[in-house]
Amino acid sequence: LIEKTKQQRYDKKMARDEQEEATERLDEKWKEILQTGAMANYARPVKDKASSVIPPRPDTDDYDSLFFDLRMNSDKRGDASERQKTEEELAREEHEKLIRQEEARLTNERDNATERTRKKLKNGGKKGFVVKYDSSGALIDKEKVRQCSKIL
Repeated sequence: LIEKTKQQRYDKKMARDEQEEATERLDEKWKEILQTGAMANYARPVKDKASSVIPPRPDTDDYDSLFFDLRMNSDKRGDASERQKTEEELAREEHEKLIRQEEARLTNERDNATERTRKKLKNGGKKGFVVKYDSSGALIDKEKVRQCSKIL
């Protein structure tokens, strides 16, 4: 098993080396062809990053320019645009949105009021009591204070 794995690694390495050598040979041949000028009409020259001079385009006739425009803008023709809404439609949508928001607010208010009522009924309708003292420091209405404290 180990021998088989080593053999596979060796084969992969050899294939990679052969591919690299073939690529280098082809690159050399390509450079030779470019230097002879045989491919000048077929290959574009590589732009140097330092030189940003763009060679002038040859004059094109109407057919070529139309063909180029259609080819470049072909994806734009098929897209359907969304219809623009009129001011009346926008106003109606805004009005409906405001009505929905107001209904939600009123529903929320009613729910909160119902919840408060339930809590009051659950607590016996009492909010508690307030302890009051007179100017001498004695409790005012002691009996009511005692009754409420006994209930709680």
